[in-house]
Amino acid sequence: MAGLTWGIIQLEILPTVAFRVSQTAFEKSLIVIPDSVSQVDKHIGLYKVKRYGPDPRGGVYFHVTSGEVGLDVISYGFVYQPNRYGSPFGTVNYTLEHLTEDWYVFSHTSTLTLF
Repeated sequence: MAGLTWGIIQLEILPTVAFRVSQTAFEKSLIVIPDSVSQVDKHIGLYKVKRYGPDPRGGVYFHVTSGEVGLDVISYGFVYQPNRYGSPFGTVNYTLEHLTEDWYVFSHTSTLTLF
């Protein structure tokens, strides 16, 4: 059982399945997109989305969560038809990982401001 759980985590099966369960709800959110990134703090499918909106370089971004690692904040979420240059939430260490169709997971890193 432990090996199966480890394998599922390593293959990221659960996040992929959770997104697929939530995909229709995310697609409904694409019907009315705000003009700019907006604070929403609402559930879309299985996820609580903090902010979402378009990036002028392309893509509609849904910011889901952030976590601190030392002085860095790593954020991630989902994006529909992303651009390769960054999210409206940041561009440092910006990465994309394909989920399904035109949907991707994005992440980026920013540095905490202490003062």
